[in-house]
Amino acid sequence: MKVKVLKKFRDKETKKVFDPKGKDNSVYEGTEERIKEISDKGYVEKPKKQSTKKTTKKEDA
Repeated sequence: MKVKVLKKFRDKETKKVFDPKGKDNSVYEGTEERIKEISDKGYVEKPKKQSTKKTTKKEDA
């Protein structure tokens, strides 16, 4: 899962620095649990709820 970085921080798991103004590190990718943890602290955007609906195609009769 990927989310946009809001504030500069160093990830405690990867030791990598993420910066919203950086080219390479302006998007954080991690597990759903880790993203929830750091989004609660305000470092990344809150993950968007993914729709579980399946679209069905209507066939012409």
